Amino acid sequence: MLLYRTREIDPLNLLTRWFVIGEPVPENTAKQAIPPDILRLLAQTGLLALAGNDLAGTVMFTPFEQFWIATDTYARLAAGTGEDDVLMINSTTLFLMNLSIRTPCRSLLDLGTGCGVVAIVSATHYAEQVTATDLTSRAAAFARFNSWLNETGNVEVLTGDLFQPVAGRKFARILSNPPFYVTPTSRRVFAENPFELDGFCRNLVKQAPACLEEGGFLQMLCEWPEIEGQPWEERLAEWFEGSGCDAVVFEGGNYDPVRYAQARLPVVTAPAAKEIEYERFSEWVDYYNFKRVKTIHAGFLTLRRRSGHNWVHFERCASEPSLPSGEAILRRFTVRDRPLTDSQILGGKFRIADGVQLRHVVEFGGKEWRVSPRVQMAQTSGLQLLHDLTPEVADFVANLDGRKVFRELVDNLAREAPVPREKVQAECLALLRRLLDRGFVREVE
Repeated sequence: MLLYRTREIDPLNLLTRWFVIGEPVPENTAKQAIPPDILRLLAQTGLLALAGNDLAGTVMFTPFEQFWIATDTYARLAAGTGEDDVLMINSTTLFLMNLSIRTPCRSLLDLGTGCGVVAIVSATHYAEQVTATDLTSRAAAFARFNSWLNETGNVEVLTGDLFQPVAGRKFARILSNPPFYVTPTSRRVFAENPFELDGFCRNLVKQAPACLEEGGFLQMLCEWPEIEGQPWEERLAEWFEGSGCDAVVFEGGNYDPVRYAQARLPVVTAPAAKEIEYERFSEWVDYYNFKRVKTIHAGFLTLRRRSGHNWVHFERCASEPSLPSGEAILRRFTVRDRPLTDSQILGGKFRIADGVQLRHVVEFGGKEWRVSPRVQMAQTSGLQLLHDLTPEVADFVANLDGRKVFRELVDNLAREAPVPREKVQAECLALLRRLLDRGFVREVE
């Protein structure tokens, strides 16, 4: 469609073909519409290159918020010939920015910056000074160019592996969208790494605390395997042992190994003959079988440096982070920093958080729709978590309107319950703590 819409020869259409679509334009055609001095400037800066009788754009520009971000073209990425290709803004970029805690901070590290968009957004909106690092000098060059193009003078760009370029320094925030694919190969730096299974992400988490200030946060996307005979939570818990950090891990979905290979393999390999594609696919699946991989999980984690007794919490999300969630993640830490005693809860007032809905589940059974005996509380903002309830418990939760102390609500329920009051109170306290922790309920100050 874009090719059709840009069929007329004029400057805007030619620029769109070069830097958005990635379509070469005959040199003679370009000279009819673009002034010579502009063509010379584009060639001198390396943004245009001669390809036979055509002029081709060497980068793609993508608008994002108020910024313009240069990355590699679709054609280069599809060819799969460059290990150090620089990926365009994609869904994982948006996920990381939606998850980021955007309260003002003095210093931020964007680890594995790629094109630099996360660093640029952070430096513009809430971080006083941003350091962006990447393993490849080519990605660093893109990040420097984009920082210059968008006039973000508070971004420095360094080249090196993991935390090596910033050894000895500490940051208030670290954001990372690392090459987290779980693969037997390491062809594409932006997606793959040379470690076994999830070893790269584990290594990153192990090293990060040394670069965090007290109270500083690491937030990163990651994928990890579940090995036969071992719960995935147990595998990940080891990442945080002795870290001096609290951690919240959100699991947002999972793949069986065959489906994972089918989804990830096209990203890291160039188009090939069917025989070669089949060999690569078999290589990946055989690798997962050899490593006894049962499932591969996708998610994200937040790590906070804190002195004292640390904790780790695991959470499953019903959806990918498509809405700003940094505030909700920060609140998870705030709630756990100030755990309420039984007496404080019983004497406190609570209300259902803004944006929480109650959803009835209707299931198809046989020849008709039937209302399920379960209902769900659903968040329409932040992490968009779901919480299953029975209708009776939902009726009790509906009383959380911030007007009555919790003890009174428990007393009212206990009068009608066929079990001892102590049991009713214990279950109500456990329910409220869970709803507070997950952000469905707020304490009335």
